[in-house]
Amino acid sequence: MKKAALNKVANKFFAGSLVAAALFLSVNAHAANHITKVENNDNKVQIKYTGSNDEYLNFTVSYSNPTGNKFDLTFYDESGDVIYSNTFKDQNFVKRFSVPKSAYQKLTVVVSNANGVDQKKFDIAIRTKQVDDVKISQL
Repeated sequence: MKKAALNKVANKFFAGSLVAAALFLSVNAHAANHITKVENNDNKVQIKYTGSNDEYLNFTVSYSNPTGNKFDLTFYDESGDVIYSNTFKDQNFVKRFSVPKSAYQKLTVVVSNANGVDQKKFDIAIRTKQVDDVKISQL
């Protein structure tokens, strides 16, 4: 009798774990489909959201610069303040950037050549949601 009751509890627990895992995976897949990659019209600059951890959002910036000319990469916050700026001259630039999750709701990324004439601008809207799905069943 005790073994049958224990099996019933174990089966319910196992089924509940499968449902929880399916919900978790579907939420992650849904979030990944929302923000993936943004690129400019001539495909030289790409900004890709590469995921997050508990503290940071991660982005990868790619820039095809076949001539090797200097270019500036600048991140601005929602107030227009510079949070990162640097000059590069890589021909195939790929760099990962991490920003604190709770610090910003909007970022603007600007890639421009050294004289500032040719400029690519990207807006990144950040909205973080936490989903908790808890179900309690009486046994």
